[in-house]
Amino acid sequence: MTHFQQLTPAGRGAIAVIAVSGKDALQIIGACFTPVGKRPFKDLQKQLTYGHWNSTGEDLLVVHNGGLNYEIQSHGSQAAVSAIKADLSRHGARPPKPATFATLSPQRFRADVERLLCESTTARTAELLLRQWHILPPAVDRLKQDPAQLDSFLGWGSFGMRFHQRQSIVFCGRPNAGKSSLTNAILGFERAIVTPIAGTTRDVLTHHTVIDGWPVELSDTAGLRDADNQIEQIGVAKARQKLETADLIISVIDAADPQPWDHDDIQPDIIVVNKSDLAKTPVNLQATEAPVVSVSATQGTGIAELLLVTSQTLFPKLPPSNQPIPLTESQIEDLSNFK
Repeated sequence: MTHFQQLTPAGRGAIAVIAVSGKDALQIIGACFTPVGKRPFKDLQKQLTYGHWNSTGEDLLVVHNGGLNYEIQSHGSQAAVSAIKADLSRHGARPPKPATFATLSPQRFRADVERLLCESTTARTAELLLRQWHILPPAVDRLKQDPAQLDSFLGWGSFGMRFHQRQSIVFCGRPNAGKSSLTNAILGFERAIVTPIAGTTRDVLTHHTVIDGWPVELSDTAGLRDADNQIEQIGVAKARQKLETADLIISVIDAADPQPWDHDDIQPDIIVVNKSDLAKTPVNLQATEAPVVSVSATQGTGIAELLLVTSQTLFPKLPPSNQPIPLTESQIEDLSNFK
């Protein structure tokens, strides 16, 4: 039997190394890999062989470590690694069996932290996860002797499942309210096209960034209105679909031409009064519980305050430094069953 195993950590990286070992390793790699020079891989007796992976065209290196042992060294993107593993499996190689741990065992919780650490994209989330590496295992052990700690544990379940995931932030509002300009101001470069013509944005434009250490996805959507143009109607429909799954909705109002909000089915978490530098009179908003921030996207004023309010709205309460936190849905389920 031939087996393969990824030697580098899971998640994105500069390179990935996958070990392939077994009596069919040479044939399996040869079926998926074409060396430079077009000679079959099985005919080359080299320690290092450069070429490309057939299914993706990705350039990579195959290292012969002696005997029936090989390493595939490729680009570290998740797509490239997944393609290599899928091809190896399709040709008969087998991945390692996943480790199994007892329910509520410290080893299981630590394995989850290891995986999430490899997937972490910001220093802040990595720091919180690393703290849980030290806190979780002994906390799980203590829980069995002192079930009274369970409520405190589960109380941070929502935060624990979310903080290491990319949060979806969607800008909505009428056409020409400045949603694209606001997106560009937050990102620090021109991601979205900006013109004075209402309805310029016809699709949902997304970009990944970091706000106060939290990984987020910003979505600039088409202006919400009853449009006659079929393309704009599609853009409005996509905007509404994105709003349905958003973690945070930011409504953008044009301070120079404020219009009453007539979308009662959309409840924003934050209201941004944009173009504050062009406002002739103060914008009179109806009573709202959502925080209101005045900005000028073109002038860059109010952006820092908006980012702070966004962070505090996403995560209004942070756990104490010594608080154990369940990090996955399965952990919460196990803890709930223990209760």
